[in-house]
Amino acid sequence: MFDRAVWDELNKQALHEQMLTEMARIGSLGELSMYVRTNDPGNYPHFHIIDENTMGQQFHCCVRIDCAQYFKHTGKEDVLNSSKRKELVEFLTSASEDEPEKTNWQVVLVEWNRNNSNKKVPLDLTMPNYKDLK
Repeated sequence: MFDRAVWDELNKQALHEQMLTEMARIGSLGELSMYVRTNDPGNYPHFHIIDENTMGQQFHCCVRIDCAQYFKHTGKEDVLNSSKRKELVEFLTSASEDEPEKTNWQVVLVEWNRNNSNKKVPLDLTMPNYKDLK
C-alpha cells in the first residue's frame, strides 16, 4: 500500500529539483522567489516570480524585462498586489547578495542573456517602473 503524503512529498521534491536545474535564482521577495528560466520559450524577455512553498503551484507570474507588463501564459497568470510591486522595485534596486557590486536588476539582465540565446537584452537597459505593472 502506498502512502499519499510520501508520494506528494516526493513529487514536490522532484518538481523543486527540476525547476532549480532549469532556472537561475535571482533572490527572494519574502515568501516569493524570482527566477530567470533557461532557454525560456516566451517571446519576450521576462522573469518568473513564484511562491517558494509550492514552487509556483499556488502563485506564479511572469514579468517582462523591457516594460512594466505581465507576460501571461497558461499557469503563470497571477498578479502582484501594490505592496508586492513596491517590494519588487525595492528588491531590484538593491545590491545583490551574491554580487554586491551589482543591483538585482543588473543580475536579472545578465542572467537573462546568459540563459537565453534567442532574445538578448541590453545590459544598460533602464528598469521599468514596476509599481505600474498592469
